[in-house]
Amino acid sequence: MRSIQIIHSPDGSSGSVRRSNTNAGDSADGGKGGHVIKFSGTPSSYRRLLEPGSERKRLEVDPDIPLSLTPQGYVKMKMKMSLYNLHYDQLRRDLLRQRKLWSDPNFPASKVSLGKLKPIREKIDWIRIKEINPQARFFVDGATRFDIVQGRLGDCWLLAAISSICQYPVLLHQVVPRDQDPQTEDYVGIFRARFWHFGHWVEVLVDDRLPVYRGTKKLIFMQSKQPGEFWSALLEKAYAKLNGSYANLVGGLLPDAMEDLTGGVVESIDLKDNFKPKDLLRVLQLYTGRCVLMGCHVDVQYEDETKHLIRCMSPWADGHEWKGPWSDGAPEWEHVSPKEKKDLQLNFKDDGEFWMPLDCFVETFTTMDACHLGLESLERDGTLNGKRVLKEALLVGSWQKNLTAGGCLNNRETFPINPQFTIDLDQPDLDDSLNLCHVIIGLMQKTIRQEAEEDYPAIGFVVYAVAGKQMGPLNRAFLLSHKPIKISHFSNCREVTEQLHIPPGHYVIIPSTYEPNHEGKFLLRIITVSSVQPTLLDTVTLPKQLPEEILRAMQLEDLLLTDEIQMKQKFDAICGPKKQAIHAYQLQEILKCTTLANNIPGFKTFSIECCRSMITALDINHSGVMEYSEFTELLERCKAWKHAFLEFSKHSNEFIPGTSFRECLAVAGCELSNLAFQPVAHRYIHPEEGVVFFEDFILSIIRLKTAFDTFDAQPKNLRQEAIFTREDVRI
Repeated sequence: MRSIQIIHSPDGSSGSVRRSNTNAGDSADGGKGGHVIKFSGTPSSYRRLLEPGSERKRLEVDPDIPLSLTPQGYVKMKMKMSLYNLHYDQLRRDLLRQRKLWSDPNFPASKVSLGKLKPIREKIDWIRIKEINPQARFFVDGATRFDIVQGRLGDCWLLAAISSICQYPVLLHQVVPRDQDPQTEDYVGIFRARFWHFGHWVEVLVDDRLPVYRGTKKLIFMQSKQPGEFWSALLEKAYAKLNGSYANLVGGLLPDAMEDLTGGVVESIDLKDNFKPKDLLRVLQLYTGRCVLMGCHVDVQYEDETKHLIRCMSPWADGHEWKGPWSDGAPEWEHVSPKEKKDLQLNFKDDGEFWMPLDCFVETFTTMDACHLGLESLERDGTLNGKRVLKEALLVGSWQKNLTAGGCLNNRETFPINPQFTIDLDQPDLDDSLNLCHVIIGLMQKTIRQEAEEDYPAIGFVVYAVAGKQMGPLNRAFLLSHKPIKISHFSNCREVTEQLHIPPGHYVIIPSTYEPNHEGKFLLRIITVSSVQPTLLDTVTLPKQLPEEILRAMQLEDLLLTDEIQMKQKFDAICGPKKQAIHAYQLQEILKCTTLANNIPGFKTFSIECCRSMITALDINHSGVMEYSEFTELLERCKAWKHAFLEFSKHSNEFIPGTSFRECLAVAGCELSNLAFQPVAHRYIHPEEGVVFFEDFILSIIRLKTAFDTFDAQPKNLRQEAIFTREDVRI
C-alpha cells in the first residue's frame, strides 16, 4: 500500500501560509513547526476529498474549474482546501488529548509579531480571550458593520473592508468559518480565518492570545463594541500573520483588503473633475444590479423629484459624519415618505453611517473603490441578495528577464516579448442599454514587500482590438503600427485595475512592467457578465522555412573562399584519401578556411564542443564523423543562420540582445513556444550581460535542429505524438 505525506505549516518568515505536497511514495520533512498528515491507500481513495461539500448552501470549494487550472492543478487546489480542515482537526485532537491550549509557534506572543511599530509607552501583555472575559464569544448576536472599533493600529482601511463584508453573511463566513465558539468543551485556543491570497483561498491559524495594556484587560488593537465579542480582534491578528506582523498593517490600501477578504477584483474610480466618468450615474445604477461591493446607491422621491443618494460609512464611527444636505436629521428627510424611510432602514444614530447626494459625494471624495465579486466570492446559486454573480477568468503568468519582461509600450524593441492573452466577447451585456460589454481587467503582482522590504515595480497593461480570432502572438509590426484601445495607468501598487465599455469582438491584453527586465509573477483577472475563455497566445514549436530576405543575402556572399573543387581538395587533404570523412577536431580546422568568422568581431573559430554538436546534427547514420555532402549542407545552413544573426545584431555584429533571441531563432528557422524557449534562453543568454554571442547562437540552433530531426524521425500515434525509447535520445 502506497502512502502520501503532505506538510502544512505557516511560514514563520513572512507570515503567509506555506503549503507543499508530495507525490505518492515521496517523503517530506516538516521542519520547525510543520505538521505531517499521513494518508494510506490507493490513489482512488482520495477522490472523496475532491467531492464538493456544502454547508448551509455554501460550497467549501467551488466545483467550477478555473480556466487557468489544468485538471491536475484543480485536484491540488481542492486537496489543499480539504487538508486545511484535516490539519485543524488533527491539531485540535492532539491538544485535547494533551489538555492544552494552542500557542502558535510561528506568530508568538512577543515583539516579533508586533513588528516595527512605533513604540507604545505602556507595557504590553498577551492574554487569552477567556482571561479577558470569562464569557468570551466570537459573535454576540451576529456580526454587523457597527460592531468594530479601531484600536491604536493605523489600519482603518482593514476596518472599512471588514465592515463591508459584514453586510453579507456568505462573505463573512467564508473568511471567518462558523463553529468557533470558545465556550464549547472542545475549544483549544485556535482561531481559523481564510483569505484570498494571490489566486488561492488560504487558511491561517492563530492562537487566541491578544495584546492588552499591562495590568488591564483592555485591548490595544481592533476590538468590538459588544462586551465579550472577539471575532474582529482575532481576524485582525490572523491578517497580521498573513502579512508578517501587526506593523505591516499600518498604512495599507482599502482595495487590497477588499480583495483579500472576498477574492473579488477592485476597480478604483477616480472622482476628480478631470478624470471622473461622464456616465458615473449610469455606472452606479448598473453596479447596483450586480454583485459589486461599494457604497449603496438608491433613488429617493423628494417632493415629486428623484434624488440620487449614496449611503456611506465612516470606519471610525465616532461622530465624523457628513453634515451637509441629506445628513442625519437634515430637513430634506422631512419630505421623504415614511415607507421609503423604512425601506432605506433609515436611522439617525451616531454610528458613522450617513447619506450624501451624488453631486456632493463626487465633490467630497477623490476615489471610489468598487469590488466586483465573481465565483471566487459567492454562493453557487449565482446570486447575492438577488444580485447576479459576475463571471471571472483567472490566468497566472510571469515576467522573466530577457524572456517575457519587455517593459511598457515606450520600449519599442522589447515590448513585443511580453505575455499576450486573448479574449473573445461574443455578445453585449443584457443589462447594458448601449449594447456594449462591460469588462473589468485586474493585473496583480505577487506580494514582495513583506518578503524583501522593497517597493513594488510599476505595472500596467494595454488592450488591442483585432479583426478576427487570434491564434498566435501579435508581432512587432502590428504592435508598433496599431493604436491600443486602452492603456492602463502604470502604478507601483499590488494591483492595477481598469474598466472597459467595448463592443463585442476580439481583443488582446498585454500585461507588463513599466521598465523592461523587471522580474515577477502576476495574476490577470477578467470580470465579465457573460463567460469568456481567455487564452495565452503562443507559437507552436516547429521548424520553418527561411525568409526570402535571408535567401537573397546568402546569394550575395560567396561563403567558400574558392570554388567547390578547391574546397573538396581541402576536405580530402584533412581527412585523408581513405576515410572520406572528418571528426570534430578536423571540422574545427576546416571551418577556419571559411568566411563564417567574417564581420563577427572577436570571433575566430568554433569551439570543439560546438563542432561535436554540428557532427551530431548532420550524422544521420550515427557514424560519429561528417562526410563531404554533410559538410556542404552544414556550411549552407551556417551561412543562413549567420545572416539571421547579423540582422538582429545592434552592436558591431558581436552579439544580439537577449530580448531579440526568440525572434532571431524564428527567422533562422526555429519557431519556439514559451515552454520550449525558456530552457534555451536560460542556457544561451549571458546571465549578466543579457546578450547572445555568435557561437552560442549557432550552437543553440544546431541542438534545436537535432531535437526537431529526432522528433520527425520517430513513429507517431493517432494524435501525432512521437513515440520515444531511451535509444532514440541524441545529445
